[in-house]
Amino acid sequence: MAVLFGGKSTDSLASLRYNLFSKKIVTAKSFVTPERLPPTESSTKYHCQRVYFQIMVWTGKEGDMNTDDWGWKLVDNRFLPVMLQKASCR
Repeated sequence: MAVLFGGKSTDSLASLRYNLFSKKIVTAKSFVTPERLPPTESSTKYHCQRVYFQIMVWTGKEGDMNTDDWGWKLVDNRFLPVMLQKASCR
C-alpha cells in the first residue's frame, strides 16, 4: 500500500505517513490536513476487509461470513464502517 503513496514496498504506512507529515510541516504555509496524508494502517486494514466482504456479497459467496468480522459494526440496526482501531496508550 505504501507504494501507492510514493513509498517503497518495504515502507510501513506508519513510517511513510510520519515522513510525509514531517516534510509537509516544513514547507506548509498553513495547517496540514490529514486528508493530504496516506491512510493509517488500521484504517487501511478495515477498508480492505470491507472491500473483500463486498466482493463476496456481489458474487454470492458470503455464506456464513459474519459482517462484524469484516470491517462493519451494527449500531442502531444499521451497519456502519469501522474506521480505525484505537491505539492503546502505554
